Amino acid sequence: MSSKNKSPKRVLISFLGNINYDTRGANLCSSLKADGLEVDTLSFDWVQRKPGGEIPVIRLDKSKSSLLFYFKFLFSVTFKLIFNKYDLYIASDIYNLPILALFAEFRGKPLYYDSRELFRYLAGLKNKVNVQWLLAKIEESFIVKCDKIIVTGMMDAEVLMEDYGIAPEKFILLRNLPKPVKTFEKLDLRKLYGFPENSLILIYQGVILKGRGLGKLISLLPTLEDVCLVILGDGDLRPELENYVTDLQMTHRVKFAGTISQSELLSYTASADIGCVLIENISRSYYYALPNKLFEYIAVGVPVLASNLPQMVQIIDEFGVGKYVDPEEQDEIVDTIELLRNPEFRNTIKANAEIAHQRLNWDDEYALVRRYFI
Repeated sequence: MSSKNKSPKRVLISFLGNINYDTRGANLCSSLKADGLEVDTLSFDWVQRKPGGEIPVIRLDKSKSSLLFYFKFLFSVTFKLIFNKYDLYIASDIYNLPILALFAEFRGKPLYYDSRELFRYLAGLKNKVNVQWLLAKIEESFIVKCDKIIVTGMMDAEVLMEDYGIAPEKFILLRNLPKPVKTFEKLDLRKLYGFPENSLILIYQGVILKGRGLGKLISLLPTLEDVCLVILGDGDLRPELENYVTDLQMTHRVKFAGTISQSELLSYTASADIGCVLIENISRSYYYALPNKLFEYIAVGVPVLASNLPQMVQIIDEFGVGKYVDPEEQDEIVDTIELLRNPEFRNTIKANAEIAHQRLNWDDEYALVRRYFI
């Protein structure tokens, strides 16, 4: 049969989350489709919000029982796998890894594991020893069955090599980079939220969880004149932080925007003066963090205020796109925000970020590894 008549390669990407709100997952789907692959997705959501994009999403209820939630998730994945055959299986998290590993092995097809986090070291599991143990056992059992392991940073690969004795050639580096940004519309956040014209606007985007530095940042606002904060995203910690903002009488300077779709996100980001990534060193997963928000700030020329964690330090030192601090040192955070208040200094960083984005973008990164997918 000629290659002209050959059916396109079928790929399944399964992710316990809404891919429409996940830059990494959405970009991978887009790139694989652009390469002519037939991409099927399993995507889930348990938060009431807009669809967020064109990828179909299975709605789950997480409010009643965690066990029932995971049972429905596994049933949905299993049902899909029984009635469909694929040429490549991509487990986009540890929760999908076991079931996709079983079907990939049964079908005799390759399995890729997107280790977008160091799952056995998740910060949210710090006090859940039994769950940590279970995830470690699951990962240990099934990661060895993977043909390739995709990581967001090479330090993550080093940890997995150390933990499981995996050969270096099994890893694919695919960082959480945004698509190349050529043009974007800025929102007027001062007008939108009633901030003073001379205010300095900080922005945070991502899940609102413990260890993201938001409580520490909010606590400093009373000592920072004309500094406002916009928080994009949702999460378990949001109600607590909203109450904290009210207690500090800072509701006029801190605004919770909720979850913003991928199509609108950079318009918010570009309108800020400083992008915050003050991740705290409360777990090994956080210690090696290299989140997409860091690169999204860079993409639109917003100076980064980051934690002094190794993979983020590496990027900031190499490209000169911001400053990093010890998130436990309040005075250091305040002094650095005051330094970044200087418009000339921010303009220098903006110019550096423009150059950096020419290298730190998804299309260039994917081009280096596309051979593993097509």
